[in-house]
Amino acid sequence: MSKYPTLYHGTSFRTLEMTAEERAQMRKDCNAMIDSLWQYFEPFHSGGKIYDLEPKLTIDNNPRIFINLCNALNIINAEKIGNKLYDLGDFYVTNLDFKAVSYASRSFAFGEIGLRAYRMYEAIRELKFENWSPSDELAKSIERVVAFAEAPERPAVYVFKDISTENLLSEDGEKLSDIELKYEDCFRVTGEIIMDPAKAIPVKQFADSCDKRKWPPCYW
Repeated sequence: MSKYPTLYHGTSFRTLEMTAEERAQMRKDCNAMIDSLWQYFEPFHSGGKIYDLEPKLTIDNNPRIFINLCNALNIINAEKIGNKLYDLGDFYVTNLDFKAVSYASRSFAFGEIGLRAYRMYEAIRELKFENWSPSDELAKSIERVVAFAEAPERPAVYVFKDISTENLLSEDGEKLSDIELKYEDCFRVTGEIIMDPAKAIPVKQFADSCDKRKWPPCYW
């Protein structure tokens, strides 16, 4: 791998255009939602009763609510038991263009942390908030996260050509040898990252510029 490889980050113009303070508040809001909703869903998840919710969450206009909830809960549980692959807060990049496009398509809810919070909220909303009563402060956090997730999507890909391999770690935060660098395709980045929204590329424009013949079929 070149010392300064071409790396991609799938994101949203809306996230890029936020101030550092606004992003910090959004992360705080998402974490508050996740912590509260986990207390509600955890007994179903750990007790093997999650499928009791499936009939209530199988609706015609959004048939994936239950599947999305299960995925979010599995990831949150993995994070809570210490699986480093699911650490949040660090900055991630990939050297695969199709993965960047995929990540960008999931950026509508404020990245991975927002997506987890919103998937849980989609489910609790269909369950009519049964036995779950958010505080006034949490209700404000929910309002901000949901407003972000349900606003018009503006996915983007940011291309980096100035990140040294010395600043790349594996997805679970481990140092990489030169050989490992050649085979990994997703990385954590150490050091400060500054992105200019004006240099981000709309995801459709970026995808149209890629050689899709090299993409796995599932990414088309």
